[in-house]
Amino acid sequence: MAAVVVQICFRDFLRIVCQRFSVSAPVYRIPIENERLLSVYVEVKVPKGETVTEVIHCWGMPCSTVDETVEDAACRAVARLRDEFGFEVKDSNLEEKKFFENLYERVSADYSSLRGKYKRLKCDYNLLKGYYSSFLAEKECFVISLPPPSFFPPILTLFFFFLHAGVFDFVRVCTSLCKFVSEISCALSTSDSMSAPVYEIPVENEGLLSVYVEVEVPKGETVAEAIRCWGMPYSTVDETEEDAACRAIARLRDEFGFEVKDSNLEPK
Repeated sequence: MAAVVVQICFRDFLRIVCQRFSVSAPVYRIPIENERLLSVYVEVKVPKGETVTEVIHCWGMPCSTVDETVEDAACRAVARLRDEFGFEVKDSNLEEKKFFENLYERVSADYSSLRGKYKRLKCDYNLLKGYYSSFLAEKECFVISLPPPSFFPPILTLFFFFLHAGVFDFVRVCTSLCKFVSEISCALSTSDSMSAPVYEIPVENEGLLSVYVEVEVPKGETVAEAIRCWGMPYSTVDETEEDAACRAIARLRDEFGFEVKDSNLEPK
């Protein structure tokens, strides 16, 4: 369905404006024909003082009928009087246009602000990327031999063997070294396909070393979750490796709900 167009009669509108500002009624002059097109001008007398009057002439566009050229002349005269007296013409189409113009300006301002934030974030990202590349380069250059395994890494291996094999519903781990040796032997014989925890090459930062341990926890027949725990930075590999293993044990304890036998926590 086509939209309904309501046409404003600018001749009546011009007459209302003249009455509002006490201006003499507009006068339309005889149309002039040019190449079978008609053109009319309207004359409005605007007072400039007690004795001075300015005559405003506004020509309408050449049209095929008198009504069309008279309407155009009246429209131009209304525009001239608006500039002369500074009044406002209420126009719903103009209001909608202004709304969308203001909306476009606000959206443009928001876009400029977001683009500025994006550029700053991109600059920070490139800076961090450079730091990360330098960190990887230092890690590759700084390769040292690992010391013999300490106490916590073997016991972490024992936890992983027991839990992955599913031998016990409830695992009670004892920190006695003698019992530890027998239990790890039993675990190795029970499941010879278990993968041990992996300790990465230590990373040096401001003279301190840091190591992380990675343990794969089965979540099903074909799915496994990799748990990665970083040790606190220390001056020696043993200390940071011990801390990483301790954190991994805590993660596995929360994961599987076993108990670590600790004489320090037992009642006296």
